[in-house]
Amino acid sequence: MKDIMIYVIATAISFPFIMTIGIYWIAKWTRSSNWKAIHIAVHWSTLFYIIAVSIILNILLQQSFIGLILLFFLVFLTLIIIYQRKSQTDIELFKALKIVWRGSFLLFFTLYFLLGCIYVVNGVWGG
Repeated sequence: MKDIMIYVIATAISFPFIMTIGIYWIAKWTRSSNWKAIHIAVHWSTLFYIIAVSIILNILLQQSFIGLILLFFLVFLTLIIIYQRKSQTDIELFKALKIVWRGSFLLFFTLYFLLGCIYVVNGVWGG
């Protein structure tokens, strides 16, 4: 049973787009709204993309980028909070966190596929 869980987690991290599609299908099946299912899939699969990008960067460059990823989150959150403070009178932290998380999905989704292509090309040409 322990081995099965390890393989499921490894697959989820190695292929986060499969997790995104799977979560979307489950959410679509349980809820009627298409947009709600998309949002649920994005929210739950973002962490897998972040971990996968971190692992690919570690393999390609032999360096850990977890600190830079955390710094990116803090800077992005700070910029959104500053924008909220200038445009509104109050700051909505939950809304800012939601924007950061959705923006992170878009960024890390794109990085996952770009770095995956670089990894494959690097493996083919033996770089």
